[in-house]
Amino acid sequence: MTSVLDLKTGTFTDYTLSPFDAVVAAYAQRERRDFSTWMYSTYHKQVTITKSCKDGISVVSCGNQSALAQWGRERMYHNHDFEEEKENQNEKTQRS
Repeated sequence: MTSVLDLKTGTFTDYTLSPFDAVVAAYAQRERRDFSTWMYSTYHKQVTITKSCKDGISVVSCGNQSALAQWGRERMYHNHDFEEEKENQNEKTQRS
């Protein structure tokens, strides 16, 4: 379960998706009025992930939609390509 915050209205909506997919869905539905879920991959390049060293928490955002994600506890991403990036980040953190 991921809670997505709409920074413009201050409201939360819960999604049963990974943080990455939840933010994309919220952006498409709330800001673009796009309910064609099979086309949401067109918004993936607009997502920003701000990685934080503190407790492994990151902010995933797209437009006015934001969610918190914690590395290693939830799947942040939607597919293998992004999973590989996450694994690389985890390896760097473990070496530090």
